[in-house]
Amino acid sequence: MSESINRGGRPPFMPTRDQRNLVKTLVSNGNGERVIAELPGVDRKTLRKHFREELRTGREHVLAMVGAAVVESAISGNVLAQKYWLATHGGPEWKEKSQIEVTDAGQRDIANMTTAQLEAELAEIDRKRRNCWAAFLSVAEQHVEDVIALLAAGFGRGRSGEGRTLGCRCDAIPVDHPSTRLDTVGN
Repeated sequence: MSESINRGGRPPFMPTRDQRNLVKTLVSNGNGERVIAELPGVDRKTLRKHFREELRTGREHVLAMVGAAVVESAISGNVLAQKYWLATHGGPEWKEKSQIEVTDAGQRDIANMTTAQLEAELAEIDRKRRNCWAAFLSVAEQHVEDVIALLAAGFGRGRSGEGRTLGCRCDAIPVDHPSTRLDTVGN
């Protein structure tokens, strides 16, 4: 007799068309075998055995199908599909050209400046930056002088009830730091 003998156990795996399409889609999205095997509910060995072709060519097939859908959509009148397809496949004459104009806040066209002009502009920006820093330091020095004057005038006597004190936070920055903030507190 040539009848096959059923020895029991699990029936052999037979992938469906939907499972094959799912594997192609997952491969085209860059998913790895571990993730791909989980969705049809098979182990990796079964995936490699029964979906070998989908794993190998799935991405190319999906790209071809999407490309065909774009072409069909473009031919049927979808203007966005037409623009996309021509821009990506029509050659350089169909590519969108964009021109970027580079200007600064003073509306000077720095894209067309010579190297010497750019160096002069950078030197001017650096000079202005140094002047701003010098002005900041002079203001900070003035504040330090004000704090010293307040301390000398008796604002730092403590909380004995006499006069006013300088209220400071525990996390305050030392007085000689330019970003120090001190609040006067009346008693």
